[in-house]
Amino acid sequence: MGYDDVISMLGDFGRYQKRIYFLLCLPAILCAFHKLGNVFLIAEPPSRNLSTKMLPLAALTYLLLLVPTNRAFSCFNFVTLTVFRENFKLVLQRADTVENEPLGTEIVVENQHVPLLQTGCFKNLSKLRYIKVVQCGLEEIEPSAFYNLPKLRTIDLGFNNLKEIINGIFHSLAIVKLSLKANAIETIREHAFYNLTLLESLDLSSNKLHYLSPEMFFRTYQISRLDCSHNDLQQVDEMFFWDIFGSNRDDVSSLIDLSFNNLSTIERDTFKGVFYINSLLLHHNSIKEINSEAFHGLKSGVSLDVRYNKLDGLDDIELLRLAAGKFEDILDDWDQCKLPYELANASYHINDTEMEKWYSFNKTRDKSFHSCLINAPNSTIPQPCDEYIYDLKAYGYTAVIDVRNQWNLTCDKAYLIAIGNSLFMFGVMFGSIAFGELSDRWGRKNTFFLSLVMQVVFGVVASVAPEFWTFTIARAVVGATTSGVFLVAYVIGLEMVGSSKRMIAGTVCQIFFSVGYMLTAVFAIYIPNWRSLQFALTIPGLVFLTYWWLIPESARWLISNNRLEEAKKNIQVAARCNKVQIPDKTLDELLRPSSDSPRKVAGEKQPNILDIFKYPRLRKRSLIIFFDWFANNITYYGLSWNTNNLGGNPYLNFVISGAVEIPAYAFLIFTLNRWGRKNIMSGCMITAGTALLLTMIVPQDLQWLNITLAMIGKLAITASYGAVYVFSTEQFPTVVRNAGLGAGSMCARVGSVTAPYVNIMRTFSSCEIWSGNATTTCSEFIYKHDDYGFTTTIEWNLTCEKAYLIATCNSMFMVGVMLGSIIFGETSDRWGRKMTFLVASVMQVLFGVLAAFAPEFWTFAVSRMILGAAASGVFLVAYVMGLEMVGPSKRLIAGTVVFIFFSGGYVLIALLAKLLPNWRHLQLALSLPGVVFLFYWWFIPESVRWLLSKNKVEEAKLVIQKCAKVNGVTISDAKLDELLKKGDENKTKDDSQITASVLDLFKHSNLRKRSLIIFFDWCANNITYYGLSWNTNNLGGNPYLNFVISGAVETPANIFTLLTLNRWGRKKILCGSMIVAGSALLLTIATPLNWVWLIITLAMIGKISITVSYGTVYIFSAEQFPTVVRNAGLGASSTFARLGSIMAPYINVMARIWQPFPLLVFGVLAFTGGVLSLLLPETLNKKLPETLAEGEAFGNKKIITFILSDRKSKNVPLKSVQVLELPVLANETEESPSDALLLTEAQKAAQLES
Repeated sequence: MGYDDVISMLGDFGRYQKRIYFLLCLPAILCAFHKLGNVFLIAEPPSRNLSTKMLPLAALTYLLLLVPTNRAFSCFNFVTLTVFRENFKLVLQRADTVENEPLGTEIVVENQHVPLLQTGCFKNLSKLRYIKVVQCGLEEIEPSAFYNLPKLRTIDLGFNNLKEIINGIFHSLAIVKLSLKANAIETIREHAFYNLTLLESLDLSSNKLHYLSPEMFFRTYQISRLDCSHNDLQQVDEMFFWDIFGSNRDDVSSLIDLSFNNLSTIERDTFKGVFYINSLLLHHNSIKEINSEAFHGLKSGVSLDVRYNKLDGLDDIELLRLAAGKFEDILDDWDQCKLPYELANASYHINDTEMEKWYSFNKTRDKSFHSCLINAPNSTIPQPCDEYIYDLKAYGYTAVIDVRNQWNLTCDKAYLIAIGNSLFMFGVMFGSIAFGELSDRWGRKNTFFLSLVMQVVFGVVASVAPEFWTFTIARAVVGATTSGVFLVAYVIGLEMVGSSKRMIAGTVCQIFFSVGYMLTAVFAIYIPNWRSLQFALTIPGLVFLTYWWLIPESARWLISNNRLEEAKKNIQVAARCNKVQIPDKTLDELLRPSSDSPRKVAGEKQPNILDIFKYPRLRKRSLIIFFDWFANNITYYGLSWNTNNLGGNPYLNFVISGAVEIPAYAFLIFTLNRWGRKNIMSGCMITAGTALLLTMIVPQDLQWLNITLAMIGKLAITASYGAVYVFSTEQFPTVVRNAGLGAGSMCARVGSVTAPYVNIMRTFSSCEIWSGNATTTCSEFIYKHDDYGFTTTIEWNLTCEKAYLIATCNSMFMVGVMLGSIIFGETSDRWGRKMTFLVASVMQVLFGVLAAFAPEFWTFAVSRMILGAAASGVFLVAYVMGLEMVGPSKRLIAGTVVFIFFSGGYVLIALLAKLLPNWRHLQLALSLPGVVFLFYWWFIPESVRWLLSKNKVEEAKLVIQKCAKVNGVTISDAKLDELLKKGDENKTKDDSQITASVLDLFKHSNLRKRSLIIFFDWCANNITYYGLSWNTNNLGGNPYLNFVISGAVETPANIFTLLTLNRWGRKKILCGSMIVAGSALLLTIATPLNWVWLIITLAMIGKISITVSYGTVYIFSAEQFPTVVRNAGLGASSTFARLGSIMAPYINVMARIWQPFPLLVFGVLAFTGGVLSLLLPETLNKKLPETLAEGEAFGNKKIITFILSDRKSKNVPLKSVQVLELPVLANETEESPSDALLLTEAQKAAQLES
C-alpha cells in the first residue's frame, strides 16, 4: 500500500509520530485504572458477623416518633440543622422492656452530615437516655457537649471521623455504655474519661490507638467490657487495668478485647487487679512471650484466647495453663461472631448465661478469619446472620462494605463480586467489538472520543451508584469504553508508524498500561473509600478530552476511506513536524487511486469482521489469534485479579503483579523484532502456562514459591499479551484491522469475563455460625476496613453466599470489554478510527460516572460492563491508530509503549485506591480523567491507512502532509500521489476485498488456523493477566503495595518487549513468554503454602511473562490480519481476550474451593497458547497483508490452497497453486499479488486439471 511508502518518507517513527503516540499511550493508564480498579473497588475484606434475627423480642420493640420540626439545636449550622430535623427521631421504649419513661428519651442520627457537636447542643433535653450519632462524618466534639444530661446512659458515636478525645467531653457523666468504634482516634488525652463512675461498657475498637494509659481513666473503675480490638496497640501500661475493672457483680460478663493489635509481649502484672473478668481476648497480635505472672490476681474460670500470635507452640500454652492456673479454657483455634448491635447497646444487663448464648467462643468448622457462625438458643438448624463486621484495615471501605445501602457483598452475596467483575469484562468485550467496528467505519478519532466521554461519565456514575446493580452496569459500560479508548488509541498509534517501529509502538503502550496498573494500587492505598477511589480513577479521563485538538485522525483510515485530502493534510502536518519535505506532486501520486482502483459505489457493502472468515488461511489465522487473545486475557486478568489470594500484602502483590509487566514489555521491545512475533508469543504463553501449572505441585505452605510462579506466569502472559496485540494487528488487513483487533479483543474479553468466576472459587470465609447444636448462615457482616476502605463489597455485602457477585461484576465488566472490542472494532473499520475513539471515550466517562453513583449492585455492574465496552473501544482504536501510522521498523515500539502506559495506570489505581477509601470516590477518580481524552478530537488525526482503504485519498494526503511537516520531511504532492496510487493498484484489483469482514477469516484455511490460534492466545493472555492482576489481594501483606508491585513489574516486561521484539521476533517472544508464564504459575502448585515468598515470586514471574506476552500478542496479532479486516480481526481477538477476562473473576473465585486452582488454570492456558503460537508465521520485518489473499498467503513459503465459493454450491477446494514466498521486506521492495490475480490463477489451474 502506498501509505507505507509515505511513512518511509516521513520517517518510521519521526518526531510527529512520537509526539502523537505518547499522547495516545497516556489513555492506557486510564484503561488500567478501570480494568484493574475493581481489585480494590469490590475487594472483599475479612469480616465477622452479626445476627439480629435471633435477638429477644424485648431488644427490638421500639416505637419511633418524629420530633417536631420547630425544635432548634444550637450545635448545628443551618444546612446541618435542616437535615438533622428531617431525620431526627425520638424513641419510646415499651413499658414491658424498661421502666416507663416520657417521650424524648433517645436521639438517633444516622447517615447525615454532622461534623461538629458544639457545647450545649443537647440543652433542655434533660430526659435523654440514649444518644446515637453514627456514620455522620463527626470530626470534633466540643467540651461539655453532653452537659446537664443527668439521665443519659448510652452514647454511640461509632463510624465517624474523630481523631482525638480531649479532656472535658465526657466528664462525670452517668453513662453506662460508650461506643467510639470505627473512628480514626489516635490520641486519648489524660482524664478524657474522668470520673465515669457508672461506665460499664467502653468500645474503642477499629481506631488507631497506639498506647493505653491509666491516666485516661482517672476515677473510672467499674468498666466490665472493654473493646480495644482492631487498633495499633503496641504497649499497654502495666498499671492500666489496675482499677478500671473493679466490678464484682455476678450478673456482669466481664470482657477485655485486645485482639487485632500489634502487642508483642505481655509483661508481668499487666492484668494485675483484674479480679472479675470472664474473657480475655489477645488473638491476632504479634505476641511472642507471655509472662506467667501477667495474670496475677485473676479469679479462676477465665477464657483466654491467644490464637494467631507468634508463640512457639503448645508448650507455651500448656506452660501458661499450668503456671497461671486461672483459665477455664485457653483457645488456640476459634472464631466469633459480632454481638448483635441492639443487644450490645441495650440499656439493661444480662447475666453470664444469657450472654454466652449470644457472644460465644466456639470452634468453627474452619480456621478462617471470616466466621459466620454464632450461637443461637434452642436452635438445632442453621440460622442466618444479619450483619457483618469488616476488617477495614485490609482494603478500606469497599463496595462490599457499603453499609449505607446494605450491599454487604459477602457470604451469600459474594458471587455478586464475580458477577460485577464479569459484567465489566463483558463491557470490555462489547466495547472491543463495537468500538473496533466504529473506528473502522467512523474513524479512529471519533471513536476514541466517544469512548472517552462515555468512560468518564459512567465512571462517575459508578462512584455514586446507590445500589450494586447500578454500580455494576456503570462499570460494565466503563469496561466497554476502556476497549474503545485503548484499542482505538493503539490502532491510531500503530497506523502512523513505519513497519520497522511497529514493534516499539505496539509495546510501549503496554508499558503505560503497566504504569497505570501500579498506580491503581497507589490510589487504592491513599483512597480507602471505594466511591472516592472510583471517582479518582475516572476524573483523569477529563484531561484526555483535550486530545481532540492534539490527536489527528489516522491517515491510513482516511486513505482507506478515500478521504485523501484529509489524509494529505495530516501527512503534510507530520512532514512539517518531522522536518521532511514531501512535494505535493509526490504525495498526490502516492495517494492517488490507480485506474483499476475500486471506486466506492453507493450502497456498496463495506468490509467487516465476517470477511475474515471467507478465506481459509485468514480464517485459520484469525481463529488462532482469537484463541490467543482469549488465553492471554483470561490468564492475564485472572492473575491480575487474583493477587489478593496469593497471601501477604494485597497492595504489594498488586504492585508486583503490575511491576513484572514492565520487564515483560521491555523484553518484547528487545526481542519482538529479532526473534519474531510468533516465537515470542508462543514462548511466552508456553512459559506462562508452565509456570502456572507448576503451582499445582507446590505445597501450600510454600507461599513464596506459588507467588513466584504466579508472577512468572504474569510476566510471561504479559509478554504474550503484548506480542499478540502486535502480532494480531499485523495479521489483519487495514480495511478490517480494527474490526479484527476488536474481534480478537472480544475473544480476550470472553476469557476476562470468566476470570472473576475462576478467581472466586477459593473459599475466603465461612458464612455460617454455630447456633447452639447447629450452624446458621449470617445475614450481616462486620468488615475490616483497614486494607481497602469502603468498597462495593462492604456497601452491598458481597461476601459469603453473595461472594460470587464480585466475580460476576468483574466478568460483566470483561463482557463489556469483549462486546466493546467487537463493536468498536467493527465500527472503527466502517466509520473510522477517530470517530469510534471519541464515541468510546464519551461512553467511558458517562458510564464510569454512572457506576460511581450506582444505588445498588446491578446498576453498578451493568454500568461497569458498559464502561468495559467503552474502555475496550478506546484502547483498541487508539492501539490500531497508533500501529497504522508507524512503519514496520517501529511497530514494536508502537505496540509496546502503550502497555507501559497501561502499567502506569495499573500502579496509579493502587495510589488512588489508597487515597480514596470510598469506592464511589475511587470510581469517579478513575472515570473523570477520561474527559481529557475528549479533546483528542482536535489533536488525533484519522488513520491514513483507514482513509486510503476507504478511498478517502485527499483526507489521507492531508494527514500524511501534516505528519511530514511535523516530522520535518518533504513529500511532494506528485510523489505522494504516486506512492498512494501505487498502493491503490494492489488494493483495488480485487473488488471483493472491500466487503471483507471478520467472517472472511474463517473461509480460508491458513487465515482460519492463524485466527483461531490468535484468538486463543488473546484469551489465554487476558485471563492470565487479569487473573494475576485481580489476585494481588490474595498474595498477603499490604494489598495496595501488592497492586503497585503487580503493576510495576509490567514496566520491565514492557521494556523487555520493546528492546527484544524487533530483534528476536514476535513469535519467539510470544511463545517464550507464555510458556514461561505458564510454567511459573504451574510451579506454584508444587510450592508449599507457607512458602509465601516463593509463591509471590513465581506469581510475579508469571505476571512479568504474561505482560510480555500480552504486549507481544497485540503487535503479533495485529500484524497477522490483513488490512481489510485488521481492526475487525484485532477486535475479534480482543473479544476472545475479554472472554478470558470475563472468566478470570470466576477462576479466582474457585480458589475458595481449592486455592491453587486459579494459578493452575492460568498456567495451563498460558502454556497451551504458547505452544499453539508456534504455528503462527513470523511477522518481523514483513509487509502487512493488505488483502485477504495476501493474508491467506502470508507466512506460506511454497503452496497455498484456495477455496472458490459461490451462492449455489458449497466451497469447492481448488488445486494447489505454486506461489513464490513473499520477500522478507515486501513493504519496501515489491508488491504482492492481488486477490483477483491469485484467484484467477487458481481457476486456470483447476480448469487445466479438469
